[in-house]
Amino acid sequence: MEVKTNMSDSLRTTGTGETFVELDASVRHQLLSDARRRATLIVLRSCEPPIDLETLAEAVVRWEEGSKADVDRTALVLHHHHLPMLDQAGVLWYDSASNRIESLQNPFHELTEALLTSGE
Repeated sequence: MEVKTNMSDSLRTTGTGETFVELDASVRHQLLSDARRRATLIVLRSCEPPIDLETLAEAVVRWEEGSKADVDRTALVLHHHHLPMLDQAGVLWYDSASNRIESLQNPFHELTEALLTSGE
């Protein structure tokens, strides 16, 4: 699934000149529509980037109460689907060559607040 967003329309600038991405309601809904992606966002709230894919996959599996056998499959799905989608939306910066989340962007906090206030 590709995130349908026009990044140039989503860019905003603060009074101090800092540029950030503002997610509209449909993009927020799309990003929060998947249980694995919601678990990933919740886990990332307690992490300090950079975080490697294997560490993230292990934490997501623990959150989902899965088994160690699920870590490789979870890492694969995160790498090929969820992290690129979150990266494309400007929520985080995922370096797929090094398998690391390098930073969480401003919309990450907006998105996780929406997740927490929705009762998930």
